[in-house]
Amino acid sequence: MQRMAEAAHCILGSLGKHGRGQEWIDTLEAEQAHVEEEAGIIRMVMQEYSRDLYTDRLHDGYYEAKDVQATVQSVQTAGPKLTKQAQLMLERWSAVADEVPPAIHELASLTYMLLIELGDAAEGAAVDYPAAEVQNPYRDPKLVSAVQYLLDATANIYRDVEKAEQSEEGASRTGRITRILSGDTAPTDVKTFVYRDHLYREALTSEQKKLKKKYLLKQQMQDKKPIPTWEDVLDRYGDEMRTAAEDYLGYMDFRLYLEQWLERYDYDIEDEAVVKHFEQQVYDDFIVEEVEKAFLHHYEKAVDRLSTVDGQDCWREIDIPRSVDPTRLASVGRYWTLDKDSASALESDVPHDADHDLYRVVRFHGRVNGQYIDPEVIYANMYGHANRIEADAQEVRFYQHAPVFVYSVDVWDRMYESGEPETIEIDDWRTA
Repeated sequence: MQRMAEAAHCILGSLGKHGRGQEWIDTLEAEQAHVEEEAGIIRMVMQEYSRDLYTDRLHDGYYEAKDVQATVQSVQTAGPKLTKQAQLMLERWSAVADEVPPAIHELASLTYMLLIELGDAAEGAAVDYPAAEVQNPYRDPKLVSAVQYLLDATANIYRDVEKAEQSEEGASRTGRITRILSGDTAPTDVKTFVYRDHLYREALTSEQKKLKKKYLLKQQMQDKKPIPTWEDVLDRYGDEMRTAAEDYLGYMDFRLYLEQWLERYDYDIEDEAVVKHFEQQVYDDFIVEEVEKAFLHHYEKAVDRLSTVDGQDCWREIDIPRSVDPTRLASVGRYWTLDKDSASALESDVPHDADHDLYRVVRFHGRVNGQYIDPEVIYANMYGHANRIEADAQEVRFYQHAPVFVYSVDVWDRMYESGEPETIEIDDWRTA
């Protein structure tokens, strides 16, 4: 509760740093990173603390009874205070609506509404305690809606600025933002309606979200970059490749190369002064050659793979809460591999202090649609080789929102469980 309230307070602080004329416009631009960061914190708090784990621990003996009682009392006290204070501030803010650009007034109003609903949800979660268990305030429908309205407004205000910048070449940034703040931008097809006497944008419908994903995918395809050249790879990972080559090769390999080079140019290999004079120059040539020998064939193999990958099987493994049905996930992620044994979830999103019994491992089995592969996956595969010369993760990387056909999902009931998984057929399309 405190973390979300602090993030909302920071958003209000950013919007209120300046308060007259041109300074409102400067605020919108200068505070963008901070506002978006705090909105991200609010989103993270909702995603994390809406999990049953936190309320279950209040009732399963994880905490001592006295600590649970203290927590409940604190929430019951803080919730009404937060609601009352936010309502008072919203009334004051509404009184100056004519003095503030509409977009900023709306964003701040939605922030106050979130605080009101947060206080109400906190108070309501424990209203029947101890006769009834404490409920999860982050599951409160009104709070969920208030958070979504705020996140949408935060994204929309800067999205509109970016859209205006792209469509009004030659116009000053100040002029573009002025029109957005004053409400002079072209109307969108996103509805607005009244909530507690204030306007806000309605969350996108399911169909609108699908259309948005198709549009974003189309934009990525239009901006598709060419396959990186060997020179591009060297520019990005040359240092890592050099280090890997140096670690992989021994001094004797270089000594033999140096002697052969000196003999080729009729230098005396027994003359230590001559050897020392040419050593560094020859070593640099040696490493360049060894890097090419060690990595160039991996690069060529990765490039060839892009031309033959269409229709091949691919796998992706992730950790998910046990309460989540893996067959109903609409989005299954961008990062896959052609090697079933390389699909393990090496970078888990599960918090390190979480109860791992509440999670399970799932491995999706899909089919590659070659037209939606991001050619920059070449870099990812080459970086893997730079860390281990003989490694080949055979990674394939889809563009975000690309369609992926999923055959089935293997499910291990718990993390780190060995043995054969349960295989569930899907045979349906998902998005990356």
